[in-house]
Amino acid sequence: MKLPNGVGDLQKGERYTNMDFLFFLTLCGCGIDTLNISYDIACQWHKNLWERMSAMPSKLHLDHATKSVRFFMPKFHLPAHILKCQTMFSFNFSKNIGHMDGEAPERGWSNINPVASSTKEMGLGSWRDTLDNHFGDWNWKKVVGLSSTLLRKIKEAKEESEVHQIAFEELNGALRLETMGLWMIMIKHWEDNPNDSSVTNPFEAKVIRDALEEIRQCLRLRDYMYTFKRDWLHGQSANTRAQNAVSRVEARATAAAEKYCAAHMALLSLAHVLGKVGWDHKHQVLDRKNDIRGMSVPKRGESEGQRQLSWIWLVEGVGDDEDEVIQDTRARSMRWAEEVGLLQEEMRRVSCFLRWHASWWSMKIVECTLGTAADNEGLGTYACYQAQLRDDLADCFEKKWAAHHPLTVADTRCNNMRSADSAPKSMAASEAELDLYLPELPLP
Repeated sequence: MKLPNGVGDLQKGERYTNMDFLFFLTLCGCGIDTLNISYDIACQWHKNLWERMSAMPSKLHLDHATKSVRFFMPKFHLPAHILKCQTMFSFNFSKNIGHMDGEAPERGWSNINPVASSTKEMGLGSWRDTLDNHFGDWNWKKVVGLSSTLLRKIKEAKEESEVHQIAFEELNGALRLETMGLWMIMIKHWEDNPNDSSVTNPFEAKVIRDALEEIRQCLRLRDYMYTFKRDWLHGQSANTRAQNAVSRVEARATAAAEKYCAAHMALLSLAHVLGKVGWDHKHQVLDRKNDIRGMSVPKRGESEGQRQLSWIWLVEGVGDDEDEVIQDTRARSMRWAEEVGLLQEEMRRVSCFLRWHASWWSMKIVECTLGTAADNEGLGTYACYQAQLRDDLADCFEKKWAAHHPLTVADTRCNNMRSADSAPKSMAASEAELDLYLPELPLP
């Protein structure tokens, strides 16, 4: 959804000044206690965010100390970041987040980008009005489509939640209690302190084998590409393209080496807690200058007669993979179970909001008066139409969701708001009891 004050102009790129202002302006007056922020460079942007906020006008300040604020990076963008970011800012490993991918802010560009061919020729006023109209149309289509969207998601979530819960229970029953006990203490401690950098992230340890295997794959591919280039390619153009391809493979190997070093440091700090003994004999400290080389390449200063195989080719695997399997299985099971609960709550809030909005329009019939009876009649007719439209949407949504969203006491209160005569009292009661953030919407 495009929120009021949530879209702004950028002079050149996503400067922190612009992004900070839009972020805090969008949240201004918003009474929420939990804030999950998805941004493709959240790993850098969140640093010193609160210090930068202090330099802004006081009306934009967010009382972050009394709120639960977590920073994430969208799942599609996350693999391009370093290992530490992939675990610290991952939706997959954080609790109470469900199966969100965090890419929703990016999806709207496919709808609005084609407008640029028209708006670039407009004046400032027409340009802003046109964009507002398109954003409003996008929001309305999102609202109307919530019925099918949430229904599709909750069907998938219930099915996946059941499958992964069974898989986790079967795995949990087959593992040693002492292994599970130590690991669960660590993972729960990390989950309960998401913003504490001093708490070691247990998920960092699982990637050490994958990083080492990626290094070896890149070295094999590089050797093959050098052989192919030498035997089959001729001419400057072909050799230049081949060299560029080799450079990309070497860059992948360098990134994998950084992953391995970060994972090695994490596992080194966790080994005494997990009871891991002797693992560092197999997975040694990686010397990037001497260890990252092909099987037939000697170390610097070695002759052919003195050449020894790098230790990275002698490692068969990480060894005991129980921790990795437990982490992945438990995380998937928890995320899908959370997704079911979050979707049911979202269904409830959508229904309650539509009922509230219908009553809001009904109130405008008596609150707003114009100069003539004809104008008042037109205003009342328009308000009645809007109120009925939202009641009809709520009825349609609740009918479709009946099998997945059982009616609760709170939902019954929402349904009672349909009476225009009792609208003021019902709205005041529902806002307090349902804990919904219901902003005062401007009259069109």
